[in-house]
Amino acid sequence: PRLIGSCGIEAAPMTPEGRSTPKLRTDEERMVVRPLLSNLVVDEQFRRRGIARKLMHEAELRALSWGFSELLIKVEVDNLPARLLYEQLGYVATGVDTLAEKPQYTKGTFCVRWVRTSNLVLRKELTPDEKQTSQRTETAVSRALQGMLRGAVAPMRKVATLF
Repeated sequence: PRLIGSCGIEAAPMTPEGRSTPKLRTDEERMVVRPLLSNLVVDEQFRRRGIARKLMHEAELRALSWGFSELLIKVEVDNLPARLLYEQLGYVATGVDTLAEKPQYTKGTFCVRWVRTSNLVLRKELTPDEKQTSQRTETAVSRALQGMLRGAVAPMRKVATLF
């Protein structure tokens, strides 16, 4: 099997703007455990086929199943395609983290250094309606995603027509 896309979701103390380290005096009292989607990636050969949308949808379902009513995402400010996707899916900007870091790899070595970047923090309010609607298609989506992971092309067309 070939991995064509993945993402992570974690729950950690954060402000509504996605800060996990208090920077303002009021941050500590506003920190609660919130779900954060991270490291969403789709193999270049499989992009523009709705896979990122499906992964996001599954992450939203997971956050709902954990009892959360929101999901946060951090994306580099200059990653316009990702920002557009998130905004189309109902995510709204809540802040900018100008002290974010990302790994930078040095080719031919096992060395990684962390470099400064700016992340836009986006948030979506999740509703129970999404959970009810998604439960009806969850099995079909899971089957189609499993087909995609096996490299099948036909199931991808089925996923696109489920909604």
